[in-house]
Amino acid sequence: MKLLAKILIFYCALQHVQLADAQEATPTIANAGFENIDESSKTRLSGWRTAGDGAIVNVDDSVKYEGRQSVRIERKDGTQFGGVSQTTDATPWRGKLVVLQARLKVRQARDGATGVWLLADPKQEGVNNFAHSYDTPLTGDSEWVIRRAFLDVSKDAKTLTYGAVISANGTLWADDFQLYEMGSNTGRPAAAAASAYLAEAIAKLREIALNSPKVDWKRAEKIANALASDATVPAETYSAVRFLLTNLGDGHSHLIPPDTAERLTTNRGKSDFNLKSEFIAKMAYVSVPEFAGFNDERISAFADELNKRIGSLASEKPCGWIVDLRDNDGGNMWPMLAGLSSLLGDGVVGYFVSPKTKQAWQIKNGAALVGGAQLAALTLPPAKVDAVDIRVAVLTGERTASSGEAVAIAFSARAKSRSFGQPTAGLSTTNQTVALSDGALMGVTVSTYADRTGKSYGGRIAPNEFIPAAAASTFVEDTVVAAAVKWLGQSGEKKNCGELNRTIVWIK
Repeated sequence: MKLLAKILIFYCALQHVQLADAQEATPTIANAGFENIDESSKTRLSGWRTAGDGAIVNVDDSVKYEGRQSVRIERKDGTQFGGVSQTTDATPWRGKLVVLQARLKVRQARDGATGVWLLADPKQEGVNNFAHSYDTPLTGDSEWVIRRAFLDVSKDAKTLTYGAVISANGTLWADDFQLYEMGSNTGRPAAAAASAYLAEAIAKLREIALNSPKVDWKRAEKIANALASDATVPAETYSAVRFLLTNLGDGHSHLIPPDTAERLTTNRGKSDFNLKSEFIAKMAYVSVPEFAGFNDERISAFADELNKRIGSLASEKPCGWIVDLRDNDGGNMWPMLAGLSSLLGDGVVGYFVSPKTKQAWQIKNGAALVGGAQLAALTLPPAKVDAVDIRVAVLTGERTASSGEAVAIAFSARAKSRSFGQPTAGLSTTNQTVALSDGALMGVTVSTYADRTGKSYGGRIAPNEFIPAAAASTFVEDTVVAAAVKWLGQSGEKKNCGELNRTIVWIK
């Protein structure tokens, strides 16, 4: 999640630079191989702009893929990113699947992303206008490799802006940029190893993806093979695999590169969970963030820490409970459910539903199970909470996604629960993790979520009470929390809670 946050930061920064210069559009890629030099420019670049907040950018005649030189981008500690970009008229590309391709090379790259990107302006509601190759970054020291970004350009697009960027520490070289319509520049067929890898991904997607029956696989495979042209190793087919995942149309399937997959599997960290808990206005408040990881020790540690906080709050004899999911954008749902088991209560709390199967999510003695298989469990007994009688207010927002939505659904049909805030992100679908032969993982959408009554979702989840989002630096200013406290205080179930709807005293 930290890598994704970093990517989003420099994506927003790039948009700001690009829109400011959009009027400087050129008809096609200018100086695509960096062969032309502008001696009047500090960077000596001709036809390209620099982007970033302190990177060193210059042409380099000592390192190049072909021709006389390339562009060299060195990002240093303390800066966010560095890159080069240019803008062209989108008119010739409207309504087409457009590919940006470049050759990249890195030295001592670490802790960040590298890649190419492609942006169509203006942005339109419901239309994806940004493509990139950041989820297949180059790390360490590499030789020249191909990276591609592909984008369905809308019929109303006015400009295309594109380039290369590095947000990692280290140095990036870029050369031989190409911008073309899919199918017009296919290059050489992928080498045997790369071709077999792509075929492996296609076979697995066709077999299990929820939307597989809706895909025109003949067309999809043709485009994927074109995107994988010139590939010599599996990593150079990632743009093709990403296309296939996007083409499923579920908005949730994605590719996890091998280095990220390894971190998720081996990370045993137990101090970076970002859990928060407070006792406010006689109410117990716990914020449950995203959880990234597949390591059993880390899973148990997260569940245990969440359970411990609930136990500590329970000792204060709260009048009600607030579970805040507004910053939970997904990950692994099972430690979340296990950690919240004392509030959810034992039994079925939800389902995975597909045309062929229906699997129950269950809570049993502090463990979270699906189809009878235990996927996360507490190492100590669940906190002592009367799960039958307590009221629970669940807070949701636009960032509540995927596993965060699963938790919201687990509470949604629970007696004495009510949700407040804004609709969720709309990724209330199940992703199955599928391993590929090089260690990469595909998160493939295979089913939708359903609550304990069997009601299916699959999209955004509306709260019981819509509360507009508003900036708040304290609980007192948080209108969503205030609405939840008011509802909890109206329960009348405990004598010391009856006046909370009229007088709220915030206790930290």
